[in-house]
Amino acid sequence: MTSICARAVDRVPLSAESVQQTMTRRLWSSRLYILVLTGVAALVLSSWIGFLTASLRPQPSVSSWRTMWIGFDVMELATYVTAVWAAWRRHAVVIPALYAAAALLLCDAWFDTTLAWRTTAWTQSLVLAIAVEIPTAVLLTILAYRTSSASRAALLAAAGQPTSRASHL
Repeated sequence: MTSICARAVDRVPLSAESVQQTMTRRLWSSRLYILVLTGVAALVLSSWIGFLTASLRPQPSVSSWRTMWIGFDVMELATYVTAVWAAWRRHAVVIPALYAAAALLLCDAWFDTTLAWRTTAWTQSLVLAIAVEIPTAVLLTILAYRTSSASRAALLAAAGQPTSRASHL
């Protein structure tokens, strides 16, 4: 679409009803992705926490090593469970929960790869970060942004404020 057409479309207000229908579809789509992604992540992370609890031994250099890693993963799990609950209940707290989960995933990827540097586990940590943790964090951020944008547009439409087509593309 050329910039002239985009500006023309931008000036054409949509009816509140059509905006509401579009936003309802977008919110349902985002909600479904959030439920599936964070639900699966919570299940996988619960299993991982169990594995860490059984397998991590105290490190001689850091007395609370095991507690730190399990605690960090429990915080990640809490953000996933919060996101699942909030998406299920259609609660606005889903947006910060998704952003928090993404931030914790990026921190987890960073800690895993830097703490495994010059060890045999470094390659595994790097592959996990590149293949799972970073893409999942990006996806969670996109879902949070889409949900935030759709919620804002639905609120504007419900308030009877003009909404443009270009903001929904």
